[in-house]
Amino acid sequence: MSGIILVGINDTAPSIAAANWALERARSTLDRIVIVHVLNDVDAANSVARDHALAFLAKQAISLRISAPETQVTTELLIGNPLEELTTAASAATLLVIGTHKTGFVQGRVFGSKYIQLAATTPIPLAVIPMPANRGGRAGVVVGLSDSRSTAVTLDFAIKEARRTLSSITLVHSWTLPNMPGEVFRDGGRREFEYSLIAEKLLDHAKTHIHTVAPDVPVRTRSLRRPPAEGLLDAAGTALLLVLGRTAPGPAGGGVLGATVHDVLVNLTTATMIVPPENDRPGTPEFQLADTEHVAIA
Repeated sequence: MSGIILVGINDTAPSIAAANWALERARSTLDRIVIVHVLNDVDAANSVARDHALAFLAKQAISLRISAPETQVTTELLIGNPLEELTTAASAATLLVIGTHKTGFVQGRVFGSKYIQLAATTPIPLAVIPMPANRGGRAGVVVGLSDSRSTAVTLDFAIKEARRTLSSITLVHSWTLPNMPGEVFRDGGRREFEYSLIAEKLLDHAKTHIHTVAPDVPVRTRSLRRPPAEGLLDAAGTALLLVLGRTAPGPAGGGVLGATVHDVLVNLTTATMIVPPENDRPGTPEFQLADTEHVAIA
């Protein structure tokens, strides 16, 4: 059954690129596209600003329909706080797409730094598309694994993307050793060996999951002793898509954005999908590692 791709858009180049990325995706998924623009209350009270926004949405919809007549494209003008409105609208969609400049999410002119919160609050997967958004020379789906809760839902999402794009999957786990003042070289070497074993165990279990549910999808693993975000960005440099799972809500509820996901988003180099945990089934034992509290996680 087809779904709805919600595209948050304004009149900047990254937004237009994000809409085009969503259109290309919809051609293969048969989803329909809803492009939305959000006016704050002050601008919405200005008839000129409102008419301009409606005209802009209509123009973008026409452009997308011309490019893909077979894809249903509709528009919606939302009024209020942009972050809140997009988060609310996302509850009726299957994917939310926004654009950003390649120089970094925080510096992007599309939504501003506060919109990094969308990755923590949206109830559906969020695709963040950097500039440029073309697929030239890109291949493969990269999945960042966290040792705290590398859930099946993130892997299953990546499997669907790999099958849709006829791609292989690369599982990546980056880890670092915490600084231990006064530690002798021998002890440091032992800890490094233990950390590498934990990483390999995590990667092997994730690989086994993919081989079990999707034996047709090629998969390889990479264990990198590097800061997590740095390792992921390097591994995904030429990938079609980077898939990251979002940390489960804490006891107080609300979205949580791990440090690794945050750091990836502020240095974005490839289309990145943030998968929320809300509807995730509990991790099976093979994804629950007991001795990992000291490993840098996403």
